[in-house]
Amino acid sequence: MRLLPVGLERSSDFEDGTWIEKPGFPPSDGTWLHLTLLGLPEFEFEEGHDKTRNEPPFRLTIGTHEDAHVRVDDPRIARRHCMVFKEGKGWYLEALSSHGGGLWLGDHRLEPGVPTRLCSGTVFSLLPPPTQLAYRIEFDDADSWYVDLQSDK
Repeated sequence: MRLLPVGLERSSDFEDGTWIEKPGFPPSDGTWLHLTLLGLPEFEFEEGHDKTRNEPPFRLTIGTHEDAHVRVDDPRIARRHCMVFKEGKGWYLEALSSHGGGLWLGDHRLEPGVPTRLCSGTVFSLLPPPTQLAYRIEFDDADSWYVDLQSDK
């Protein structure tokens, strides 16, 4: 799973040596942060990483608090503004606070505490759109497929 700031056309080169491993608290194996000039950092979570296979499901927090995985220095953003997490086979976005500008999918403001399922290419904003504080989420093929052993199909 990858979060790309809107305006960043493609993911940064992972081999350039400027990625920060295990940002936020608690530090999570398989997570990296890359600073950009767009106001938001790029974030990557490597599902299936050797050290993440037996861990509890990953929950990414975005906010102004010092322990957020993605820390945003903007007074309009809540300390714990939102969370991106995996539950079962899907990835979800959940607003954690109604502080400031809220959390937006397109022109729809998300209610705190109500998870919304994400798909690759979804754009969400940390303030009312249009704003530079927006992410596009991307999934690797491994994030979006599974084998259904229950179905006859």
